[in-house]
Amino acid sequence: MKTSHINLILCLLAIGILIGGYYLLYQPEKDKEARLTTEINSLQARYDELKAMEAHRDEYIAETENLKKQFMAELAKYAPDLDQENTVMYLKGTEEMYETFDNLSVGLPVPTAFYTLGTARDNSSGDIVSNDGVADGETVYTCVSADYPINFTCSYDEIKKYLEYVADYKYRMNIKSITMTYNPDDSIVAGNLVLGGYAILSDDRAHDIPAVNQPVGVDNIFIGGNTAPAANSSPYAEDNGEAIVGTHNLVFLLNNASNDAASGIIIAADENDEKTYVTSEANEVADVNVTVYTDAGKNFMKYELGDKSYETEILTDNVAIYVKSSDRVDSDDKNGVKVSIDNTSSVGVYVKVVDDSTAGRFSITSKSGIVKVYQ
Repeated sequence: MKTSHINLILCLLAIGILIGGYYLLYQPEKDKEARLTTEINSLQARYDELKAMEAHRDEYIAETENLKKQFMAELAKYAPDLDQENTVMYLKGTEEMYETFDNLSVGLPVPTAFYTLGTARDNSSGDIVSNDGVADGETVYTCVSADYPINFTCSYDEIKKYLEYVADYKYRMNIKSITMTYNPDDSIVAGNLVLGGYAILSDDRAHDIPAVNQPVGVDNIFIGGNTAPAANSSPYAEDNGEAIVGTHNLVFLLNNASNDAASGIIIAADENDEKTYVTSEANEVADVNVTVYTDAGKNFMKYELGDKSYETEILTDNVAIYVKSSDRVDSDDKNGVKVSIDNTSSVGVYVKVVDDSTAGRFSITSKSGIVKVYQ
């Protein structure tokens, strides 16, 4: 082989070594350097950003605490649960708060979860598409709701007050729908509504515990607690209270307020003793409270009408109340009573209402203890 050929081969080999070294050694290092430079620039930019934020650390901490307080304030507007026990107590409280908001019946559906705070939803389908808002170890807040169908009977003024009560209730609720019918003869509204209840559940929210002061552990829930009479133990069960008409501890005489004979409303422990009379001549529906209680081993009865009242000792085995109602004479005859009976004694209170099916002068708005009404 000629020397020129050898030199050419050596020259080409040297060029190949240089090119191979460039692509195998130098170029990867240059690419690495470029990547490191890019990463350094990115980190430097992030460092500068964090450094600028560091200068406002105290502001961000204060704002975070403020936002937490705002969140907890909004969270407090929603019930921590929708337990059925609390629903029952809410309805019980409604009956006690509004005297004529009575005869309530309600369905108790199972609450349904509809959202978890911190998740994202697809606006078109409504499906949850991301849980990025809830990090590991963070409290999960689950939003639930339930619709309660309620049937009711009340006065027109009471339904207006109830709507305001729902709007101002301590927890978020709303009336989703309502239908009503009005009876002009007795000014009573009957209807049904759907009450929407809402709650936000989480492990760090304590459930409401209903305050119940009723006796528990009864043998038969249809008979009652320790102070309730046994089944069919009423002394007036056989004649539907007819014996009360002849012998009673208290009498209600309800007549037209415009009559000339006597007051429109007379309540008396003794019809022959006017000292026991509590009366009203106003042509309106009056509130009457009857309280039966025990003091120092003796039973007493107190009845109140406006600022008038009378109290007497009960010497019989039970309290018999006779209600005598007369027909209404015209549309201007508005006389009547709304009666609340509170019996904390161990004796029974038995009420016989006569001739009131069409007049509608007598109604019981609330009763507690052993109370039985015969009509």
